[in-house]
Amino acid sequence: MQDELPAKRKGDFQEEATSGTSLDTSTRDTAFQEDVQSSFTGVPNSRLSQEEKEAKRRLKRRIKIQSRIESIEKSIKHSRGRKAADAEKVQQKALDELLEKEHEIVQELQLGASSNSYSLDYLRERSTPLVLEISLALFDSQAALDFLGESDKRETLTETVLLLKHMTRGTQELSMFTKAALWGYTRQKFHERAMLLTISLGRIQIPRQERMKHESAMDPKLHEQRQIRQQVWNMFTSGKVRKACSIGCGPGNDLAGLLSFLRMLHAGDGAHVLDRALLMDWSVDEWKEAVIDPLNDILESKGYLSAGIDTVFCDVTKDINDDGNKDAFDQLRGQDQCQHPTVFDFDFYSVSYLLSETRGKWFSFFESVVKNAKPGAMFYFAEPVPWQLHRSIGLFKKDLQFIWLDSSMDHPMLQDADRRAGPSVLFAIKSEIGQN
Repeated sequence: MQDELPAKRKGDFQEEATSGTSLDTSTRDTAFQEDVQSSFTGVPNSRLSQEEKEAKRRLKRRIKIQSRIESIEKSIKHSRGRKAADAEKVQQKALDELLEKEHEIVQELQLGASSNSYSLDYLRERSTPLVLEISLALFDSQAALDFLGESDKRETLTETVLLLKHMTRGTQELSMFTKAALWGYTRQKFHERAMLLTISLGRIQIPRQERMKHESAMDPKLHEQRQIRQQVWNMFTSGKVRKACSIGCGPGNDLAGLLSFLRMLHAGDGAHVLDRALLMDWSVDEWKEAVIDPLNDILESKGYLSAGIDTVFCDVTKDINDDGNKDAFDQLRGQDQCQHPTVFDFDFYSVSYLLSETRGKWFSFFESVVKNAKPGAMFYFAEPVPWQLHRSIGLFKKDLQFIWLDSSMDHPMLQDADRRAGPSVLFAIKSEIGQN
């Protein structure tokens, strides 16, 4: 990895989203207001280490603060609607103070006693310039300027809010995917989600000093997960990730995050980092025309891809073998269709903020994708809360090996909890043979 990185450039889309920090209010679930004790059903304090008890206490504090943050944000919106500038100023000050407290708690929770992964500050420092380079170029493109200018600001905001509202509920319609709404969405989510993927993948690496520790003194579950992490890391460092697919791709933020991570990993190689990138979405035509085409121009001009981005329609509420997903099935098979007609050709799949949105309708689609994925294929899942990720572990545990890359990754007793300090991130690799 590089030792020196350029200074940060600021922008309204430069919010640094990490596995431990999320200011994305659209993904906050009202369930955060429930009693956090339900998160630890079956895990009494007597079975927790002192470190895990402290993590549990901090998680409780954060959930309470998140509830207060959500309440103040609603008050601010109300004050803006009434044009009550003085009230909004007071509420904004209170919000800033709560956000600072939340950040401190997250830092304690994520970076406290464990050195099992590199710190988020370290990873953020290395990731930000790489992700920001792509984000800045995208938002400086003419396509972005046409829809994010001051004259269109009100229309863009209105259409973006409508789209986000319905996407959270899974009730969106194609008519809502206007260019103004898509660019508004991209401004809010692109950099944040790309950073989340880049930093999460960076956490897979085991620090040098941690590798020197005797494994017999380690929690058995952590030891198992560490072996998986080392296997995955070796695949990344050996350059075996050459073909990537983003399912439910949106504006392509996961691709930007993966490219940034691979560039960070292979700094100085001077060559493209992916041979093929496939973006799949239910509204892929709308995304392609508005955002993905400009993104493709940027990535090709920088030499990050050996070929342009491929795009294809997919509906994750139907099986990948469904006639409606035939084009997606053919794209996943790649060029070697005669020798291996049902084996998908990709090394890395990303799925961000999609499982919760489709609320269980994704089972058949991903069951077939996992079944057809080649041995060693890797899966990255990110969701606002982990309830659907827990279900995926139950469904695919015979085929996939899992590791958590969020606030629970160093606390095995907390990994079954239904809350996280920040987004929930689960990573998986397909086994050479099915697990018993």
